[in-house]
Amino acid sequence: MSTGLFDFCVEMVVAVASTGVDGLQDTHHDVLLFALLWLTKCSSLAGCEATIRSAATPLAFCLENSLDFIEELGLTTGAMAARVCCSVFGRDEGGSTFTFTPLHIKMLTDSWSQLVRAVGWRANNKPSGDSIYAAQLCVSDANKPLLIANEMFVPYLVDALLLDPEHPRAGMKEELKAWCQQHHCEALAQLAVHDGSREALLRDGSVVPALEAVMKDGLSEEARELAAAAVSALSERELVLATEGQKHVMLSCEFRARLMCIASSMLDCCFGCGRLHADL
Repeated sequence: MSTGLFDFCVEMVVAVASTGVDGLQDTHHDVLLFALLWLTKCSSLAGCEATIRSAATPLAFCLENSLDFIEELGLTTGAMAARVCCSVFGRDEGGSTFTFTPLHIKMLTDSWSQLVRAVGWRANNKPSGDSIYAAQLCVSDANKPLLIANEMFVPYLVDALLLDPEHPRAGMKEELKAWCQQHHCEALAQLAVHDGSREALLRDGSVVPALEAVMKDGLSEEARELAAAAVSALSERELVLATEGQKHVMLSCEFRARLMCIASSMLDCCFGCGRLHADL
């Protein structure tokens, strides 16, 4: 920020978009990719998000006009632009400048899954808040149907809980494993309180057992509480109240209010303005 590098990267993205599609033939793929990378890394710094939001239209152009850097490794300008947009616009509800597409969700899911699984060159990097934004993307009800429609997204979330003792990331530092588990518990908790997403989680037989395992032996108190809240939201319990001289009254109880109480404070801390969305 102090050297002006962040502002210069924003100017580069704006300049690429200003030339239009015809100008892409003269665009240096490497330079654009690293400019977008720096926007991703700076998005959480004070003052940076507002500047990135002001470049919404150029970023949309980069999303729609991807250039290959190392396509086989998922290194494209489109994939990097998707990361920027996910970190900044992922929590937005209606009226956001961005509309994520199934292709964007696929790019992000593939990239995050390969990072968690230590695939290829990604084994040299570690899952962290600088590279994975799954929970942020799960906040917006506008994004949830897209996420659930991707058949790999829920299996990725379950895998990223790091429950398998033979997991490729089993030897990672405890603090990084704890972050990874909590982040993906947050994502599952967000999905669990959305009707359409909730049904998809229940159809996947691995979700509830995985959350129950985190409830019991999670790597942090926050992860255990979020897992417990998600399990409660996914449960289908009925309370039967009997009163003398009256018929039984059947009440549906899904414990979503409890989920709000347990998880919203942690999500506010992690996401700033992000909150669990519950149909209360």
